[in-house]
Amino acid sequence: MPAATESELLTAVLNVCSSTDNKTRRERADSHRNVKRMADITTIKVRPSGPYLVSVPVEIQDADGNVIPLPEGKPMVALCRCGASTSKPFCDGTHSKIGFDAAAKAVPGSSPA
Repeated sequence: MPAATESELLTAVLNVCSSTDNKTRRERADSHRNVKRMADITTIKVRPSGPYLVSVPVEIQDADGNVIPLPEGKPMVALCRCGASTSKPFCDGTHSKIGFDAAAKAVPGSSPA
């Protein structure tokens, strides 16, 4: 089922509102839009000495800008962090076989590139 457009969602929210107060309707619609935006945020979870778990939807591109197809029907994809996966960029569990030991937290004083 295709996702509803923001206009369709706004219309639905306005139709559901029983109040005739336009300010209340606008506030409810704005609140609904903010919830929708939060649901669209991609999250990345770092697994201890394991892969990065990335929520979908997300688009992953290779070094040439080609889109890499994602496994279907999963709410998350696991991206290799150890460098030894045979199905890069996806994790295949090799990290557990090679004894991959990642830093538990970001290095203090480091900053994103």
